[in-house]
Amino acid sequence: MPFDLDIITEFFRDGLFLITKHGYQELDHDHITIENLRYAIGADDPEIIENYPNDPRGESCLIIGWCKPDFPIHVCVGLSSSTPEIITVYKPKPTKFYPPEYRKRR
Repeated sequence: MPFDLDIITEFFRDGLFLITKHGYQELDHDHITIENLRYAIGADDPEIIENYPNDPRGESCLIIGWCKPDFPIHVCVGLSSSTPEIITVYKPKPTKFYPPEYRKRR
């Protein structure tokens, strides 16, 4: 499946995505709920900020979405199957990404 953000957004809006074990661990670690995730990628105005076409686990991309104006999340989504798979999810840190947009790495 090509990285069509509109299609990815629709999957998230409908709750049709998979989450890896690592993804669940990171959700818990950063206190991000499934509802936060669905809103940030499915209902907000998400943006693909990095593409990883040569990832050995399969092509993936990094998406930023906003749960609230002060609550950005990054979601690494793999599309090696017909259903988007969350590889990892986290709150971006100002030490790694430039605030307040959190779209560009330091």
